[in-house]
Amino acid sequence: MIVGLLTGLAAFVVEIFVEFLVLKKWQITQIILDKNVGTGWLTFLVFSLLFGGVAAILTVFSGPGAAGGGTAEMMGYLNGINYPDFIGLKTLGVKILALSFAVSSGLCIGKEGPLGHIGAIIGHCVVYLPVS
Repeated sequence: MIVGLLTGLAAFVVEIFVEFLVLKKWQITQIILDKNVGTGWLTFLVFSLLFGGVAAILTVFSGPGAAGGGTAEMMGYLNGINYPDFIGLKTLGVKILALSFAVSSGLCIGKEGPLGHIGAIIGHCVVYLPVS
């Protein structure tokens, strides 16, 4: 029950962050779009590239264990493949932030596979982190 509640909370946080980023992107684009269509299009493109770049930089430099969708990596991990940094609190934070930025950038990706990975990390932390 705890794992389910925490995973649902993580999904809620991702969704709220995505909605915030997309709303801000559209508000700024709309302000500029009212003045000039070409500049508005360029603004939208720059924000999309910026969000996608932030997601990529976070994943590559801060948490390489968060790379990929999560489902295939999880199946490999459960079958005994040694996948470094696949489970950890740093990977969890990077996965949540990078997923939010990647979805906000407009990339054709879903949240289901990454949320499975997030749930696996939360489950591991609930079971194995010592309670003080």
